[in-house]
Amino acid sequence: MGYSNLYSEYLRKEFFNSVLVKRNSNKSKVLKSNKFLSFDQSIHQTMADFNMIIDREEKTIKMLLNLLERNWIEEGYESYREEGRFKIRAHNMLLSYYYNPQDIGIDSLITNKTLRKKINKRVTLFAKVDKVIERADGSIEVIDYKSGYVRRHADDFPLDLRCALTMILVYYQINLYPSYISYYYLNYNKKVTKTIRNIDINYAFILMNNFISAN
Repeated sequence: MGYSNLYSEYLRKEFFNSVLVKRNSNKSKVLKSNKFLSFDQSIHQTMADFNMIIDREEKTIKMLLNLLERNWIEEGYESYREEGRFKIRAHNMLLSYYYNPQDIGIDSLITNKTLRKKINKRVTLFAKVDKVIERADGSIEVIDYKSGYVRRHADDFPLDLRCALTMILVYYQINLYPSYISYYYLNYNKKVTKTIRNIDINYAFILMNNFISAN
């Protein structure tokens, strides 16, 4: 796309060189993290910070890229060249997101929050939620950002324990069941969505109760 071409030279000179300077100044740093985990955490924290901005005029592409630079985790990469390639990928990913976002609603109800519910002395349920929005029609959607290449879901994917707990904990938080749960694959700027029906809500409680019983 046009904006990718416009930024390609900028990315090579500015950000790749900044990685080179950081690496050369700290060659003895011990690698403590997996590069994919570092990349994922960098993207998630950047999206969280960007979603927390209330004033729409402040939500510029420059702000988004600055947040990535601020939240970038260096650990885990085998060389500055490898880190540079990952950082360019991160920038292209965020550029695609910024110019065609798939997570915009009329209101953001939850942003980057860990939801918890203590069931008994032995079991506390929790779920990390990236974003919950109210759509234009008043329905509620849970959005989970994904930063990897692999797309593990298609539309109307089957409900699993993780989705079940997220759905139930969102209900405990806002007193509404979500109508949709979506995985947002940022690398492709594509969102896949499951529509939540009454049968899914009932099945979610079955999954939760089975999990509690097993623990």
